[in-house]
Amino acid sequence: MGDGYIEIKATRQPIIYCKFNNNIIINLASENERLYTLMYGHDTFYTNTLHFRECVLLSPSPGNPGKPFLSKMILLCYAIRELDYDFMRGLLSNVNCIIIAKSKFEEICFDPDIRKFKDDFQPWPDIYEQPFYVIPNSLIECNYNTSFSQLELKKFMLKLRNHSYSMAQIGIGTENKGYAIAKEFQSIKNSDEIMYPVP
Repeated sequence: MGDGYIEIKATRQPIIYCKFNNNIIINLASENERLYTLMYGHDTFYTNTLHFRECVLLSPSPGNPGKPFLSKMILLCYAIRELDYDFMRGLLSNVNCIIIAKSKFEEICFDPDIRKFKDDFQPWPDIYEQPFYVIPNSLIECNYNTSFSQLELKKFMLKLRNHSYSMAQIGIGTENKGYAIAKEFQSIKNSDEIMYPVP
């Protein structure tokens, strides 16, 4: 999800269950003959339907279909309302600390829930507030006045990334925050049609 979404219809091949690591693997083929692989852990729930599942998707890169693109996804039993989409992006995150720019935090304080959170947790902003730099890759790669060689720039960028707040991490199944609220978002009333639960 970004400025919008692209709907892709794909058919699945037989599900593969890997007993060695207890994972489910589903190979998908879209109408335009692109291949996708979906993988998630197999969990057994004896009493209730599992309403939330974290998984990874290996797909063709949007910008270059010849390159693989790994992304994290969530699978839900039922359709959710568009107004709940903001929660879905939160479900995809597994970070232990929420790092958010002060300007961005103030910007989203129009939300009554965020405003109440800010009021209830004062004076935590003053205790934990830290300045940080935002350094776009393009700033480094397109600076032709630098004395660094291209190889030195690559090494420099790797050192910066090693200490970056925004290190790429895909953790699956390490957090149970989603199970408690996913059922609420998937109220059958929110769905035009009842779909079969995720296996």
